[in-house]
Amino acid sequence: MQSIGGINRRTFLGATVAGASTLVTVPAFLRGGSPTANPVRVGHIGTGTRGWDLIKYTGATDSAKVVAVCDVYKPHLKRGLEAAGNPDAKSYSDYRDLLADPKVEAVVIATPDHWHERILIDAANAGKAVYCEKGWTHSIAAAKRMREAVRKNKIVMQLGHQGRQFPASVDGGKMIREGKLGPVTFIKTGRYKNKPLDAPVWRWYG
Repeated sequence: MQSIGGINRRTFLGATVAGASTLVTVPAFLRGGSPTANPVRVGHIGTGTRGWDLIKYTGATDSAKVVAVCDVYKPHLKRGLEAAGNPDAKSYSDYRDLLADPKVEAVVIATPDHWHERILIDAANAGKAVYCEKGWTHSIAAAKRMREAVRKNKIVMQLGHQGRQFPASVDGGKMIREGKLGPVTFIKTGRYKNKPLDAPVWRWYG
């Protein structure tokens, strides 16, 4: 396994994920900091609305490089390739072919939720680091199978959930755990935006 500045690449991925508490909208390994001559090679699976957003971030960073893109819907696949920022990125319509690509070190899973379990387990068995979008899966049983695959293969895995990882949420949880708010018996949460929505109200799930 290659190293970055003397640091094992798997250790590098693990260290960046450890900083995920500051994550807002993108995988932790995309926030790796200083540029590197040997960026993490990433494959994106699912290039729809959220997947396309994530590809744009990966393509704009110096710490990671999009080397492969996968989607079953050709217009989305084409758009994903254009956002990759790498003219040499490969395109796949079957995620299993992407996982078999030896150039791919980490994958971003941004497919519909019901595909997450199968793709994540296959990615873990292929030894790839994984960033998986929320929601993770549809059942506790499936979540346990996914957890087992991650542990068995000793891969780095991060669940993307910017609401939970937003600094205000992290600080609030810390205050509760430290007892600064006293006994907490009721919690009400919400999300607010101070600018006009860029989508019709019925499309807003905030």
